[in-house]
Amino acid sequence: MNRTPGNKIREEDIHAYERDGVVCLRGMFDRDWCERMKEASIKAVSEFKGTFEQSSQRPNGVPRVRGKDHTSEGEKFRFVTLLFMWRSYPDFEAFARESPAAEIAGALMRSKTVRFFYDQLFTKDATVKDRTSWHQDQPFWPVSGHHVASMWLALTPVSKDTSGVEYVAGSHLWGKHYNPLLTATSKTLHHDELEPCPDFSLHKDDPKYKFLSWDMQPGDILVHHPLVVHGSGPNLSATQRRIGFSSRWLGDDARWVQKEKTMYVEGDPQLKTGDVVQGEPFPICWERKREMADA
Repeated sequence: MNRTPGNKIREEDIHAYERDGVVCLRGMFDRDWCERMKEASIKAVSEFKGTFEQSSQRPNGVPRVRGKDHTSEGEKFRFVTLLFMWRSYPDFEAFARESPAAEIAGALMRSKTVRFFYDQLFTKDATVKDRTSWHQDQPFWPVSGHHVASMWLALTPVSKDTSGVEYVAGSHLWGKHYNPLLTATSKTLHHDELEPCPDFSLHKDDPKYKFLSWDMQPGDILVHHPLVVHGSGPNLSATQRRIGFSSRWLGDDARWVQKEKTMYVEGDPQLKTGDVVQGEPFPICWERKREMADA
């Protein structure tokens, strides 16, 4: 399994990330990583019981995997989202600490140090009609900063027809924070002072917006800024399950923001607003070497 990026990250890739808020990088993870994480993902989903867990510990002290089953009870096909697998499954922890993901995030963020934030798994079975509404990531989170990145690793072939992620290019530069309310079950994250995110599917013909999406193979990644607007459609395939694995990364300027309504973070961070994000819940996974910093 490769510990360094499968391909060189070029300056033009970094510029694309900064300009558009997202970049697609090909072949960054080898087959061994993809097979390992695909098997781990299928195992985690198979063991998930379809409930959302807010507490971080079971009575026996073993961390829970939190998540949501978006499909109706009794449905044969499922759309499952899981979070914080790295605290329960060794394969996911190994990805955070041993894969090239942290180095890739550091290069794109131009950061000297990269800490792991959390991981999130998205599996959408064939024929599942559920959409992921247009949204930003950062309004969900108790962190701020420009050096925050999400990395979406394809573990199966992905296209727009199999619920590939689509982005509104440059939307991370609008100075907007849209309401993070996505579904009726996420009312606890609703912020009355924020406007709802528009349905950008209705604006595909508007020339002032540029939409980006990519067909992907296992090992390809999307890296996006947490304020870029994105979403995905249904899985129209009759046979192909879509598996996308997201890891979230924190760089030099990431700061804690204490909010009344925010995503629950595992590990009970002892932080207050304005603090540098650090501590056991956010391990350092990569640091830039001096010769790289001076280049």
